[in-house]
Amino acid sequence: MSLYATGTITGALNATTITGTGTKWSDAKIGITNGSVLFVSSNAGVDGVYQVKRVISDTSIELVQPIYKAFTNSKYSILVAESASTAAWSNQLAATLGYYQAQMDGWQQIMTGTGDIALTAPDGTKVTIKSFTKLSNDLDKKANAGDNSDITSISGLKTALQH
Repeated sequence: MSLYATGTITGALNATTITGTGTKWSDAKIGITNGSVLFVSSNAGVDGVYQVKRVISDTSIELVQPIYKAFTNSKYSILVAESASTAAWSNQLAATLGYYQAQMDGWQQIMTGTGDIALTAPDGTKVTIKSFTKLSNDLDKKANAGDNSDITSISGLKTALQH
């Protein structure tokens, strides 16, 4: 059994939509699908059990039935493995493999590219880093400039330079 329980949820009495904080429900790698079971928790135990009708976004889920007990910033868990059909599992696998391929493509750009590389970190943050070629060229420019511009090689250096 696999559960997704990141973040907290809020739902109003008789509503059919819940809102999440700190959630990533639309990430296909997680596997939340139509028919997944959602448990609302409190210190007393399970306060509600609902069926997911559809994932609207990272922070919004539509439920099959209306909420029968309101909750605010509550703990929750969504059963993702047991409710997955073969098609849903295939979609989750395809999303995971696509994610890994994107990571490999990013590393190839870093190793073989020539400039700044824009990547998406695993948490969704956009980052820009320099390719190895750009890093090497930038270091060469710094080593060949200023007070050290007369140094052409340090391969035989055995004693620290005195300034």
